[in-house]
Amino acid sequence: MMSKSKSPLSRGLRALYALPLVCLAIGLQAQTVYVPVDKDSENKAVNETPLAVVQDNLILTVRADGTVEKDGKVYTLAQIKDIVPAHEPYQPQNTVQIVAEDDIRMGVINDVKDELRKVGSLKVRYASASGPGGVTRNMAPYSPETKANKSPYPEELFSGINREDICVVRINSADKVFFGNKATQEEAEMLRLGKKFLREHGRAAIFSFMADRGTHYAAYKNMQALLLQIYEEVRAEKAQELYGKSLRDLSAEERSQIEHLFPLNIYEPELKRSR
Repeated sequence: MMSKSKSPLSRGLRALYALPLVCLAIGLQAQTVYVPVDKDSENKAVNETPLAVVQDNLILTVRADGTVEKDGKVYTLAQIKDIVPAHEPYQPQNTVQIVAEDDIRMGVINDVKDELRKVGSLKVRYASASGPGGVTRNMAPYSPETKANKSPYPEELFSGINREDICVVRINSADKVFFGNKATQEEAEMLRLGKKFLREHGRAAIFSFMADRGTHYAAYKNMQALLLQIYEEVRAEKAQELYGKSLRDLSAEERSQIEHLFPLNIYEPELKRSR
């Protein structure tokens, strides 16, 4: 087994660099790795947040033909840069809410996400057109696709990650879920497997979440919420174990300690677009 880095920051950077190559090793081509970029506001499920809380001018309704609707007007992908304000450096991220029907394919959603990343709008709330609720996540900054067979990841950093610390979660174009090494559609089983993995690997744990371009939006959104639920439940159990309290009753210092033990590490290596 390869040795782990003693520095959490060093390990995190090594994990970021090495994960796309891990995905390549299991037969996938990674284009972009989405990571939490706002450490002061961790990605959380926000099912209790009503739709009206999000500013109207930051709601994009994604249509099946790849266009988006805002304030009753329809725009192409290329026009997103004209309707979403570019993010100013060092300013808090505004939340752009992506609203779509549950049967929209992820290829369409991913194309919209790429356009948002191009203007630096990295905080996205995935919501359904069928009702309230959603999941808020952060995306990594945009970077042009690297040339085929040319990796930007320094080989000397590869030793900073152990394959055993990665739980691969994939949803194929038929919405079939492969959680770790097991194919299952049962959310209770996925929750059990995910919590077991997180408890065993602790700070080193990484969930590599991949959805095919043909995956339905509902399946993608549900898995995002389930992965966040895994972290929330394991953290809640640890809070009871260490402090005898629920998460909401912890002090800021106690909550920080729990999050240090189980930092949110959900990476999204995006599959390359079909040519």
